[in-house]
Amino acid sequence: GTAYQVTSILTDNKARELIFTQENRFGQTQKALGRPTAAKSGTTENWRDLWTMGYTTDVAIGVWVGTSGTSDTSALPERDGIQTAGPIWQNMIQEIHKQPEFAALLNGPDGRPLAKDFPQPREVVRGKVCPVTGHKETSGSSGSKTELLVRGKEPTLACNQLSDYEREELTKAIETTRKGGTRWASGAVDSIRRYSNAAGVRGAPVGDAPRNTSEDSAGSDDPPSNQDDDQIIEPAD
Repeated sequence: GTAYQVTSILTDNKARELIFTQENRFGQTQKALGRPTAAKSGTTENWRDLWTMGYTTDVAIGVWVGTSGTSDTSALPERDGIQTAGPIWQNMIQEIHKQPEFAALLNGPDGRPLAKDFPQPREVVRGKVCPVTGHKETSGSSGSKTELLVRGKEPTLACNQLSDYEREELTKAIETTRKGGTRWASGAVDSIRRYSNAAGVRGAPVGDAPRNTSEDSAGSDDPPSNQDDDQIIEPAD
């Protein structure tokens, strides 16, 4: 059930919008294949390791681009996994589904193509949660939304309660918005503010955080974003 939740997240293009914008490489790949396609990119310190991994119901593909030696990579230009390993991964996963000689290798044990949709385990149920924090739907919370939950592992905290980890991450996010120098996608800062208000945490930004206009995405392999949808190279840590 938990694995299915992860797959649901990795195939949810809307969940990627705040960081990679709606027209991102993973969403384009999913649209081209016409089937749910899970994907995740990653980048290590000083861009030494740049990777993209993704899967459908019938194949998993991983691509790594980087330096395996001890050479200094700090002077390399800022590039992340989706910009470097991403195009290779995209081409590979599309080709393997489109070319007949490859597609035949993806058939199941009975020789037939596997279903495009990931099968939903019986322990996964749809339930109502708080739309802001994802915790229990409680009286006084602003509405609710339906999410995929694992039976027996439903949220236990109320909408306005945070775990120690969540509170720590929220504090970091608020501090990052106030420092400036980070490019935020449209609506990202507002999302932090709503989360903070729901949890009763003070100090959240009132409006959009200052944007970093000194950098752009020149040289990016991804579609250029407009002024209201600046990309964050990686989620703020």
